[in-house]
Amino acid sequence: MTNWPRVTQILRDFGFYSEFDAPSIKSDEAKVRGGYVDAGCNLLAAGKAIDTDWFVRHPECVRYIDAYVRFLIEHNFSMHSCQQEVRSERERYYGHYDQFGLLDGRLTMLSLKSGSIPSWAGIQEALYTMALCEQKKLPRSSIMRQALQLKADGTYTLRAFTDPREYDEAILLVRAWWVRQRFVKREP
Repeated sequence: MTNWPRVTQILRDFGFYSEFDAPSIKSDEAKVRGGYVDAGCNLLAAGKAIDTDWFVRHPECVRYIDAYVRFLIEHNFSMHSCQQEVRSERERYYGHYDQFGLLDGRLTMLSLKSGSIPSWAGIQEALYTMALCEQKKLPRSSIMRQALQLKADGTYTLRAFTDPREYDEAILLVRAWWVRQRFVKREP
């Protein structure tokens, strides 16, 4: 497994992350903020409190955390795990999903976004879901894929990914990644 690609590496190598990888102070700040917001949301979903000093140190995160609190109030979400590694032995890749749990009565792979929800996010979540289902021996249909966009104004948008073709597209990307590794020589 040492040479297996991560989900983000597969997507990045095919240009999916180009809008996020462009170097800029603003994008770097957004990446750091996203990490802090994810950590805060994981604490809340685990039933823990966020220390008030944390909000003083990270005021840029307050409204995003407010949005997550609103989500928890308006939906029944019980997190089973977060930031866990999943692996697909069949397709030879791995990654770490954001949150997995029971959302309004359905098992759900939940992606946290403190920026936009990219058009390809359904494929990303399909990769995590396929690996988790393979490991747990669950049918894909048993898990919903959703993205939770946390907004700077304290609101959120919950978007379900329901297109089954995203699973096929995800498999094609992984297999194309391996074909490219095997046959395309790269400059050192």
